[in-house]
Amino acid sequence: MFLALAFVSMVQAATIEAQAQSKAAEFFKASGVKSSEAVTSQLLVMSLDASGLSDEDKEWAADQMMTKLDKDQSQTVTWEEAVDYYKTETKQEQVHAAALIQADAEEKKQEDMMQKMGMTAEAQSMKNSLMANLEQYMVAEEQKQVAEKANREKRWANILHKQQQSLLQHEQVLKAEEKDLKKMQKEKSCAGQKSAVQAIISSSEAHANCLKSQLGACITAETTEALSLKCDEPSAGWQKMCMVEQARQLSDCAPLGVDWNAMRRGEKGSAADNAALERLGEWCTFHRALGKIQQTKATSPFSLILSKDAAVGKDAAQKLSDFGENFKQQEWDLLQVDPMGTPAALHSVLVKNDSAEKLQKAMSQMKAVPLDKMPKAVNDAGTAKAVSWTGGVSGLRKPESSDCSFSLPRSRPSSAERCWHMRMTVMVAVML
Repeated sequence: MFLALAFVSMVQAATIEAQAQSKAAEFFKASGVKSSEAVTSQLLVMSLDASGLSDEDKEWAADQMMTKLDKDQSQTVTWEEAVDYYKTETKQEQVHAAALIQADAEEKKQEDMMQKMGMTAEAQSMKNSLMANLEQYMVAEEQKQVAEKANREKRWANILHKQQQSLLQHEQVLKAEEKDLKKMQKEKSCAGQKSAVQAIISSSEAHANCLKSQLGACITAETTEALSLKCDEPSAGWQKMCMVEQARQLSDCAPLGVDWNAMRRGEKGSAADNAALERLGEWCTFHRALGKIQQTKATSPFSLILSKDAAVGKDAAQKLSDFGENFKQQEWDLLQVDPMGTPAALHSVLVKNDSAEKLQKAMSQMKAVPLDKMPKAVNDAGTAKAVSWTGGVSGLRKPESSDCSFSLPRSRPSSAERCWHMRMTVMVAVML
């Protein structure tokens, strides 16, 4: 029996020692010193420098730890002091747990003895009174501990909040510096390569980034939202109300209303309604892009408007810039680049920046129609001059494809033949 108790005692002592050693190692590691050295109050404060805390909060936290661990009050904590503290702490935890178990056992034992001895009413009353007094003390002590814990948690929460704010500010500074660095690198790499063309891309972020990559880093490009409209109401009446409400919300780009018959292209039903709304979204996206050009027209003489379906070649920016410079004296306001189909979708359009207001006004003076009908409509009305050019620099990307690159087929004419063909196309378009 004695040997068994001795063995249990040795196991407990070894367990306490191991736990204390582990806690002490964590403390010294956090303080940034070896176990052979001593942790000073200054080291504790310095270990909190990266937390973004105020000097007051760092000193408070360091004092709390130093008070607990500095046994000889030398303002330093040795490895032995740390181990001793954590051993005492571990023992107290075990003693506290054992005391609770012992108290329960004693209470049960006393109850059993009272029952056996036939406890009187007076003794029972005394016991109840003592228990009531003890309970009050226990409640008060518990409330005190809860309040102290709440205060500690509040203070540490405040410290954590300050630390998080500091990290957030640091992250914002890094992002700003990264943005400035990219701007400087762009300015350095594009020195002496100023383009006559800027780009307005109305598409998703991924597609816009792809198009920017194709156009090159030296082209100023701005991304705008491509409108996506839809109505799927349960009845014809509600469907019509939805269509009317969508048009009302877009009165800035369709002030005279919408030609729904033209937008539906003779079709009927919910699918035709949503196709019409999609075309209305294309109309308004283009109308608003012209407004963007008016705000930034001082930066370059021409703007390339690219739709959500556009694909461009690597040489698109250079060829369009050359075109604009070579034919800027010709009478045109809008150039439809590489039209495909009849009528052709306006996937890539070059606009004279000085004509942006004129084109937007021309669109505002008519009911909204499918965007591919707009060039002919403004030409017929005489409110603007729209022409087309087949330069082999843009096209339509495949549906749902992430690839926005465009290239001519391998069997294509020589560069001299292409140049002649391009100039002849432009001359014919302008004369028309």
